[in-house]
This record gives sequence, structure tokens and C-alpha cells, in this order.
Amino acid sequence: VELGAELGPLVRPAVEYDAAAVAKFLGEAERTRLRGLVAEMEGTDPWLLPTIENELRAFCEAEGVKLGAVAQPLRVALTGGTASPGIFELCAVLGRDRTVARIRRACDGADAGSLPLRPTTAAPAA
Repeated sequence: VELGAELGPLVRPAVEYDAAAVAKFLGEAERTRLRGLVAEMEGTDPWLLPTIENELRAFCEAEGVKLGAVAQPLRVALTGGTASPGIFELCAVLGRDRTVARIRRACDGADAGSLPLRPTTAAPAA
């Protein structure tokens, strides 16, 4: 079940977002940073795991932040939640075009307050 939940965002064309993850990891500062990352990712060539990892790490160093400060917002933008396969692998599997498109869609949707949110499940009655 966990594997299915983690792989869902890889095969579904649309991403539904966890409201708590959006609130915590897609604030204005994180969206600004992700938009800067898009500019770097568009020029990443070849789009292979080692190159993606090097580019992400170099971006973090240039921003003066640890990888987690970029990886978690990126993960939320790409999958809608905070759990996924490794961030470098995730980007590689999604491909450059889907990765960039999902980041833009997440940032623009968060700006407009129009991200499609995952349905919440009510706790069972005691």
C-alpha cells in the first residue's frame, strides 16, 4: 500500500496536494526559490541522475541553504506530499518537462490559492 501511494504521483497526470504540506513547504519564500530552480533545471543537460543531483546541490550551495530546504518544497511541488522516492530519482523518472511543469503549476496554484487538494479522511468515531 505504501509503495502504491508513493508511486501514484509518478503515473497520474494531475497532482493533488496535501493541505498541510502546502502550508508548511510552499510558502512565498519557497515558491520564489523553486522558481529560481526551474531556471536552472531548464538548462540541465543531460537530464540524468548524476547531472540532476549535481545541479540541485550546486543550486543549494549558491542559495546558501541545505538540500532539505529545497528538496522538501520540491517534493511537495512534484508529488503533492512529503513522502516520495529520493528527490534526484524522482526528478529523473518524471523527466525535465514534467518536473518543470509540475513546479510551475504548484507555484502558480499556491499563489492563486487554487491547488487541487487531496480529500481529507475523517477520523473514525470512538
